[in-house]
Amino acid sequence: MRDVVCRTLTREYRLACPSAEIAEALAFIAAEPEIAGAALQPMALAVAEAQGFLRLELPGGPRLEGDAQHVMSALHGLFAQETVNAESDCCLVHCATIVHPERPSARILVVGQAGAGKTTLTLRLLEAGYAVEGDEHYLVWARRAIARPRRLRVKGGSLALVPRLAAAIAASPRIAFWDGAPLYAVDPAVAGRPWRIAEGQVEHVVFLEPNHGGLSHIKPIGAQEGLRRLLSESVLPKGAVGPAAARLRGIVANARLHALLLGDLDRALWQVRHAIA
Repeated sequence: MRDVVCRTLTREYRLACPSAEIAEALAFIAAEPEIAGAALQPMALAVAEAQGFLRLELPGGPRLEGDAQHVMSALHGLFAQETVNAESDCCLVHCATIVHPERPSARILVVGQAGAGKTTLTLRLLEAGYAVEGDEHYLVWARRAIARPRRLRVKGGSLALVPRLAAAIAASPRIAFWDGAPLYAVDPAVAGRPWRIAEGQVEHVVFLEPNHGGLSHIKPIGAQEGLRRLLSESVLPKGAVGPAAARLRGIVANARLHALLLGDLDRALWQVRHAIA
Protein backbone atom coordinates (compact mmCIF):
# COMPACT_ATOMS: atom_id res chain seq x y z
CA MET A 1 0.00 0.00 0.00
CA ARG A 2 1.12 3.57 -0.69
CA ASP A 3 0.25 6.63 1.42
CA VAL A 4 -0.73 10.04 0.16
CA VAL A 5 0.23 12.60 2.83
CA CYS A 6 -1.88 15.74 3.35
CA ARG A 7 -0.84 18.16 6.11
CA THR A 8 -2.93 20.90 7.66
CA LEU A 9 -1.74 23.26 10.39
CA THR A 10 -2.83 20.78 13.07
CA ARG A 11 -2.97 17.30 11.50
CA GLU A 12 -1.13 14.97 9.16
CA TYR A 13 -3.57 12.86 7.17
CA ARG A 14 -2.26 9.68 5.59
CA LEU A 15 -4.48 8.21 2.90
CA ALA A 16 -3.59 4.52 2.70
CA CYS A 17 -4.28 3.56 -0.90
CA PRO A 18 -4.75 -0.05 -2.07
CA SER A 19 -2.68 0.47 -5.25
CA ALA A 20 -0.11 2.76 -6.81
CA GLU A 21 -2.69 3.74 -9.44
CA ILE A 22 -5.12 5.04 -6.83
CA ALA A 23 -2.33 6.82 -4.97
CA GLU A 24 -1.37 8.52 -8.24
CA ALA A 25 -4.98 9.53 -8.84
CA LEU A 26 -5.15 11.19 -5.38
CA ALA A 27 -1.67 12.73 -5.46
CA PHE A 28 -3.06 16.09 -6.61
CA ILE A 29 -4.21 16.81 -3.05
CA ALA A 30 -0.93 15.82 -1.36
CA ALA A 31 0.84 18.50 0.71
CA GLU A 32 3.93 17.80 2.82
CA PRO A 33 5.45 21.08 3.99
CA GLU A 34 7.52 21.42 7.11
CA ILE A 35 5.33 23.44 9.49
CA ALA A 36 7.56 25.21 11.99
CA GLY A 37 6.75 24.55 15.63
CA ALA A 38 3.73 22.34 14.88
CA ALA A 39 3.08 18.99 16.55
CA LEU A 40 0.75 17.46 13.99
CA GLN A 41 -1.86 14.96 15.08
CA PRO A 42 -1.61 11.80 12.90
CA MET A 43 -4.83 10.81 11.14
CA ALA A 44 -4.98 7.56 9.14
CA LEU A 45 -7.65 7.19 6.46
CA ALA A 46 -8.00 3.90 4.58
CA VAL A 47 -9.03 4.26 0.95
CA ALA A 48 -10.87 1.30 -0.56
CA GLU A 49 -12.01 0.58 -4.10
CA ALA A 50 -15.56 -0.60 -4.67
CA GLN A 51 -17.19 -1.13 -8.08
CA GLY A 52 -14.93 1.40 -9.77
CA PHE A 53 -15.35 4.08 -7.09
CA LEU A 54 -13.30 5.06 -4.05
CA ARG A 55 -14.57 4.82 -0.50
CA LEU A 56 -13.25 6.10 2.82
CA GLU A 57 -14.58 7.04 6.23
CA LEU A 58 -14.09 10.68 7.16
CA PRO A 59 -13.04 11.36 10.77
CA GLY A 60 -16.15 11.98 12.81
CA GLY A 61 -18.24 12.12 9.66
CA PRO A 62 -20.04 10.08 7.01
CA ARG A 63 -18.62 7.61 4.53
CA LEU A 64 -17.29 9.28 1.39
CA GLU A 65 -17.79 7.55 -1.96
CA GLY A 66 -17.07 8.67 -5.51
CA ASP A 67 -14.41 9.01 -8.15
CA ALA A 68 -10.96 10.44 -7.36
CA GLN A 69 -11.92 14.03 -8.18
CA HIS A 70 -15.01 13.86 -5.95
CA VAL A 71 -12.97 12.44 -3.08
CA MET A 72 -10.27 15.10 -3.44
CA SER A 73 -12.85 17.89 -3.57
CA ALA A 74 -14.47 16.64 -0.35
CA LEU A 75 -11.10 16.29 1.39
CA HIS A 76 -10.04 19.77 0.27
CA GLY A 77 -13.20 21.16 1.88
CA LEU A 78 -12.53 19.15 5.04
CA PHE A 79 -8.97 20.44 5.33
CA ALA A 80 -10.04 24.05 4.71
CA GLN A 81 -12.86 23.91 7.24
CA GLU A 82 -10.62 22.28 9.83
CA THR A 83 -8.08 25.08 9.44
CA VAL A 84 -10.68 27.81 9.76
CA ASN A 85 -12.29 26.12 12.77
CA ALA A 86 -8.99 25.84 14.65
CA GLU A 87 -9.80 29.24 16.14
CA SER A 88 -13.18 30.93 15.76
CA ASP A 89 -11.89 34.35 14.71
CA CYS A 90 -9.99 33.29 11.57
CA CYS A 91 -9.66 35.81 8.73
CA LEU A 92 -8.69 34.46 5.29
CA VAL A 93 -6.67 36.62 2.90
CA HIS A 94 -6.59 35.30 -0.66
CA CYS A 95 -2.95 35.76 -1.62
CA ALA A 96 0.40 34.15 -2.26
CA THR A 97 2.91 34.14 0.59
CA ILE A 98 6.55 34.68 -0.33
CA VAL A 99 9.64 34.60 1.92
CA HIS A 100 12.65 36.79 1.21
CA PRO A 101 15.78 34.61 0.76
CA GLU A 102 17.85 36.80 3.11
CA ARG A 103 15.13 37.40 5.74
CA PRO A 104 13.32 34.12 6.39
CA SER A 105 11.08 35.64 9.07
CA ALA A 106 9.78 38.31 6.66
CA ARG A 107 6.67 37.75 4.57
CA ILE A 108 5.66 39.27 1.25
CA LEU A 109 1.97 38.94 0.40
CA VAL A 110 1.06 39.00 -3.30
CA VAL A 111 -2.63 39.87 -3.57
CA GLY A 112 -4.68 39.78 -6.76
CA GLN A 113 -7.98 38.70 -8.22
CA ALA A 114 -8.26 35.51 -10.28
CA GLY A 115 -6.53 36.00 -13.60
CA ALA A 116 -4.32 38.85 -12.42
CA GLY A 117 -1.16 36.73 -12.73
CA LYS A 118 -0.56 36.01 -9.05
CA THR A 119 0.56 32.40 -9.47
CA THR A 120 2.73 33.15 -12.52
CA LEU A 121 4.51 35.99 -10.69
CA THR A 122 4.89 33.67 -7.69
CA LEU A 123 6.57 31.07 -9.90
CA ARG A 124 8.95 33.69 -11.31
CA LEU A 125 9.92 34.70 -7.76
CA LEU A 126 10.42 31.01 -6.97
CA GLU A 127 12.76 30.76 -9.96
CA ALA A 128 14.64 33.82 -8.67
CA GLY A 129 15.43 32.19 -5.30
CA TYR A 130 12.52 33.29 -3.11
CA ALA A 131 10.78 30.67 -0.98
CA VAL A 132 7.05 30.21 -1.45
CA GLU A 133 4.73 29.06 1.33
CA GLY A 134 1.49 28.96 -0.67
CA ASP A 135 -0.75 30.77 -3.13
CA GLU A 136 -4.23 30.35 -1.67
CA HIS A 137 -4.78 31.70 1.85
CA TYR A 138 -2.91 33.63 4.50
CA LEU A 139 -4.71 32.99 7.80
CA VAL A 140 -4.89 35.79 10.35
CA TRP A 141 -6.04 35.12 13.91
CA ALA A 142 -5.91 37.34 16.97
CA ARG A 143 -2.62 35.85 18.17
CA ARG A 144 -0.91 34.57 15.03
CA ALA A 145 -0.85 34.53 11.23
CA ILE A 146 0.41 31.84 8.87
CA ALA A 147 -0.04 30.49 5.33
CA ARG A 148 -2.42 27.62 4.74
CA PRO A 149 -0.71 24.42 3.48
CA ARG A 150 -1.65 23.72 -0.12
CA ARG A 151 0.39 23.07 -3.24
CA LEU A 152 0.48 25.77 -5.91
CA ARG A 153 -2.24 25.45 -8.53
CA VAL A 154 -0.62 26.11 -11.91
CA LYS A 155 -2.45 26.24 -15.24
CA GLY A 156 -0.84 24.65 -18.27
CA GLY A 157 -0.51 28.00 -20.02
CA SER A 158 1.96 29.21 -17.38
CA LEU A 159 4.67 26.69 -18.26
CA ALA A 160 6.02 28.73 -21.16
CA LEU A 161 6.44 31.72 -18.83
CA VAL A 162 8.67 29.83 -16.36
CA PRO A 163 11.00 27.80 -18.61
CA ARG A 164 13.40 26.76 -15.85
CA LEU A 165 10.57 25.15 -13.90
CA ALA A 166 8.48 23.93 -16.83
CA ALA A 167 9.70 20.32 -16.84
CA ALA A 168 9.25 19.89 -13.09
CA ILE A 169 5.78 21.46 -13.22
CA ALA A 170 4.77 19.19 -16.10
CA ALA A 171 5.84 16.17 -14.01
CA SER A 172 3.66 17.26 -11.07
CA PRO A 173 0.27 15.69 -10.27
CA ARG A 174 -2.52 17.14 -12.38
CA ILE A 175 -6.21 17.09 -13.09
CA ALA A 176 -8.01 18.18 -16.25
CA PHE A 177 -10.53 20.96 -16.71
CA TRP A 178 -13.75 20.22 -18.59
CA ASP A 179 -11.98 21.18 -21.84
CA GLY A 180 -9.02 18.88 -21.15
CA ALA A 181 -6.60 21.67 -20.18
CA PRO A 182 -4.28 20.57 -17.34
CA LEU A 183 -4.12 22.07 -13.85
CA TYR A 184 -0.99 21.08 -11.93
CA ALA A 185 -0.47 20.77 -8.17
CA VAL A 186 3.10 22.00 -7.74
CA ASP A 187 5.17 21.49 -4.61
CA PRO A 188 6.89 24.81 -3.74
CA ALA A 189 10.09 22.78 -3.24
CA VAL A 190 10.20 22.27 -7.02
CA ALA A 191 12.93 24.93 -7.38
CA GLY A 192 15.22 23.20 -4.88
CA ARG A 193 14.38 25.12 -1.70
CA PRO A 194 12.55 23.28 1.12
CA TRP A 195 8.81 23.88 1.41
CA ARG A 196 8.54 25.36 4.89
CA ILE A 197 5.65 27.26 6.47
CA ALA A 198 6.15 29.42 9.55
CA GLU A 199 4.69 32.40 11.33
CA GLY A 200 6.38 35.68 10.51
CA GLN A 201 5.98 39.40 10.08
CA VAL A 202 4.51 40.81 6.85
CA GLU A 203 7.02 43.33 5.52
CA HIS A 204 5.51 43.99 2.08
CA VAL A 205 2.12 43.64 0.41
CA VAL A 206 2.04 43.74 -3.41
CA PHE A 207 -1.39 44.33 -4.97
CA LEU A 208 -1.65 43.19 -8.59
CA GLU A 209 -3.45 45.02 -11.38
CA PRO A 210 -3.45 43.03 -14.66
CA ASN A 211 -1.94 44.68 -17.73
CA HIS A 212 -1.43 41.62 -19.92
CA GLY A 213 0.67 42.41 -22.95
CA GLY A 214 1.72 45.80 -21.60
CA LEU A 215 4.48 47.24 -19.44
CA SER A 216 4.85 46.53 -15.74
CA HIS A 217 5.07 49.36 -13.27
CA ILE A 218 5.17 49.35 -9.46
CA LYS A 219 4.34 52.25 -7.16
CA PRO A 220 3.81 52.73 -3.42
CA ILE A 221 0.28 53.19 -2.06
CA GLY A 222 -1.03 54.44 1.28
CA ALA A 223 -2.46 52.48 4.18
CA GLN A 224 -6.08 53.49 3.56
CA GLU A 225 -5.98 52.32 -0.06
CA GLY A 226 -4.06 49.21 0.98
CA LEU A 227 -6.68 48.31 3.58
CA ARG A 228 -9.48 48.77 1.05
CA ARG A 229 -7.74 46.43 -1.39
CA LEU A 230 -6.88 43.88 1.29
CA LEU A 231 -10.45 43.78 2.56
CA SER A 232 -11.72 43.16 -0.97
CA GLU A 233 -9.61 39.96 -1.13
CA SER A 234 -10.39 38.72 2.39
CA VAL A 235 -13.10 36.70 4.09
CA LEU A 236 -13.87 37.98 7.60
CA PRO A 237 -15.37 35.76 10.33
CA LYS A 238 -19.07 36.19 10.99
CA GLY A 239 -19.67 37.82 14.34
CA ALA A 240 -16.13 39.20 14.57
CA VAL A 241 -15.87 41.46 11.52
CA GLY A 242 -14.67 44.50 13.47
CA PRO A 243 -11.75 42.79 15.27
CA ALA A 244 -10.73 40.96 12.08
CA ALA A 245 -10.70 44.20 10.08
CA ALA A 246 -8.60 45.77 12.82
CA ARG A 247 -6.04 42.96 12.46
CA LEU A 248 -5.82 43.60 8.72
CA ARG A 249 -5.43 47.31 9.45
CA GLY A 250 -2.48 46.35 11.64
CA ILE A 251 -0.87 44.47 8.75
CA VAL A 252 -1.11 47.39 6.32
CA ALA A 253 0.01 49.87 8.98
CA ASN A 254 3.25 47.97 9.57
CA ALA A 255 4.08 46.86 6.01
CA ARG A 256 5.23 48.63 2.89
CA LEU A 257 2.43 48.61 0.33
CA HIS A 258 2.82 48.48 -3.44
CA ALA A 259 0.51 48.44 -6.47
CA LEU A 260 1.98 46.48 -9.38
CA LEU A 261 0.59 46.98 -12.86
CA LEU A 262 1.51 43.50 -14.10
CA GLY A 263 2.40 43.14 -17.75
CA ASP A 264 5.86 42.11 -18.93
CA LEU A 265 7.08 39.50 -16.44
CA ASP A 266 10.81 40.22 -16.69
CA ARG A 267 10.25 43.89 -15.94
CA ALA A 268 7.76 43.01 -13.17
CA LEU A 269 10.26 40.67 -11.52
CA TRP A 270 13.01 43.31 -11.65
CA GLN A 271 10.69 45.97 -10.18
CA VAL A 272 9.38 43.75 -7.39
CA ARG A 273 12.85 42.59 -6.39
CA HIS A 274 14.08 46.19 -6.12
CA ALA A 275 10.96 47.43 -4.33
CA ILE A 276 11.28 44.80 -1.60
CA ALA A 277 15.10 44.82 -1.41
